[in-house]
Amino acid sequence: MTMTEVDLVLERGFVDPAAELDGPEPWDDPLPLGWRVDTPAFPATALPPVVGRYVAALAEATQTPPDLPGTVALGVLAACIGGRVDVQCPTWVEPTNLFTVPVLPPASRKSAVVAACREPLVDAERQLRDGLGDLVHDTQTAWEVLHRRAEAAKGNAAKTGDPGDLIDAQEAVREAEEARAAIVVWPRLTAGDATPEALVTLLAEQRGRIAAISAEAGVFASLTGRYSKTPNLDPVLMAHAGDTITVDRRSRAPEQVDHPALTIVASIQPYALREMVARPDFAGRGLLARVLWSLPADTTGYRKVRDVQPVPDAVTAAYRTLVVDLATWAGGQKQPTTLKLDDQATEVLLGYAEHVEKLLRPTGVLGENRLTREWGGKLVGAVARIAGCLHAGQGVTVLDEPISADTMRAAVRLGEYYRTHAMVAFSPDDQRTEEARTLLASLTERGKTHVTIRDLCRTGPKAMRKSEVLDRVLTYLATLGWVRKAAGGGYEVHPDAGAWLNRGDRGDTGDTAEGTAGQGTYEPPAPPVAPRGDTGRHEATPADLSPPVAPPGDTPGDTSTPAVTRANAEAVAPVAPVAPTDDLPDDWPDQIGEPPTEWE
Repeated sequence: MTMTEVDLVLERGFVDPAAELDGPEPWDDPLPLGWRVDTPAFPATALPPVVGRYVAALAEATQTPPDLPGTVALGVLAACIGGRVDVQCPTWVEPTNLFTVPVLPPASRKSAVVAACREPLVDAERQLRDGLGDLVHDTQTAWEVLHRRAEAAKGNAAKTGDPGDLIDAQEAVREAEEARAAIVVWPRLTAGDATPEALVTLLAEQRGRIAAISAEAGVFASLTGRYSKTPNLDPVLMAHAGDTITVDRRSRAPEQVDHPALTIVASIQPYALREMVARPDFAGRGLLARVLWSLPADTTGYRKVRDVQPVPDAVTAAYRTLVVDLATWAGGQKQPTTLKLDDQATEVLLGYAEHVEKLLRPTGVLGENRLTREWGGKLVGAVARIAGCLHAGQGVTVLDEPISADTMRAAVRLGEYYRTHAMVAFSPDDQRTEEARTLLASLTERGKTHVTIRDLCRTGPKAMRKSEVLDRVLTYLATLGWVRKAAGGGYEVHPDAGAWLNRGDRGDTGDTAEGTAGQGTYEPPAPPVAPRGDTGRHEATPADLSPPVAPPGDTPGDTSTPAVTRANAEAVAPVAPVAPTDDLPDDWPDQIGEPPTEWE
């Protein structure tokens, strides 16, 4: 038993599984299964109005947790402005490209959500290409002709050895290289599944920016070894940080990509997350520390089938217009636009930086292991990047204005959401915990109040119908206070076990058709009239925008969040407790501000 477990047992009470209980005794609250932490719900109200309403409506239409469309939509904003917008922080400049990765099992409707969020980018690409056809073909043809002429001249000079032929060949090569540099390529904003090498090529062609967006693992599949046993991480790491990439060419001069900005939006499966966390090269190189991880509850099996509201046309139109306007504006920029922070936003960011610095201490929740410490070391920068995306998400017209304190507070709320999810993602689970969840879910669903190992060998979960397995699991559950030995033999089940599970305060089970444990119903506010950056009419009602079984918003520093659902027990896989944030400054609520009650 770890020190954390010992402390919790001493604080909450310890039930000796070997002790016989004489008569009914009061039950203590059970300890969390596997010390699984409650992961906070996605704070949809932190998003800009147009994006937030679209995320809420898309979550309802697809019956997915808002974490999924929310995280994908945030990545789409980064894809719009990444490489063309920077954020001037107090002592450094932060780019605005992001790596956003929701983790969900198959059949979670990831493809539908990613396709819907990404579609306006495809429209923007089409608009950027309009009228370029002749120029693209002409410049490509000019280079091909001059290239062939140069090759012929070189062959002739090699054959004759004449100095005049050599001079002609050299001139032909120079003309061909100038024509190569003048080639106009088709504008690209996105790429699907691509290797790191292919992404570097796209970055070079697209003046330093590209977004890899995929409903599957995409680029992460190649990084986990699907295409190569020794993946090339350097380009991905450098393209996140904005460090110059040099591309060596076999037959010509190296090509340099200055200030690359790679955005990645990819939904991976739980097994891929386990694999990545277990790989020392990923941890040691800092790839995992660059990702904003989201571990949504898997709503499969608990989704509504009837009375599901589609995304209102006005909401879709407003989102599409916003994304297309941002992406086409950025596509025409030759130099990055640098966003400044107003004085209050600077104070919010610095206050949060001081808070994070405490969490990075050896005694802090981010300093407990190397993975969380490395991820936490990039958290403040990630919040600044998010702030830039949220600011741009208010519309192109605000890009000449400074980032406000309200926008920075919203970015902090999102940063806190991703912080707790990252800490869960980096903490491994064990087989004992999974077995305990499986057995306890079976007992509570069947309303069992008393069980014996003999009975469970016949009626328990099929994979656990062995006495030695059941004895081990029941002993573990008794240690945590979910069951206890009965005076007449067998085990009593905690009378409030089902209530705890349904509330999502312990364990990870208890989903119902009315509400998903750990993802309480979220009621988004009615959209205001013509919010800044919104170009569509608002004809949808709050009911139209209510996501299904969706998470409530969260407050930075608030660790009393709901638990992961039973349906998510397999989905989020590597999980363990995230210690509560006990060292918040006394004025922390004043520094960050309360979550907004409406989009303004």
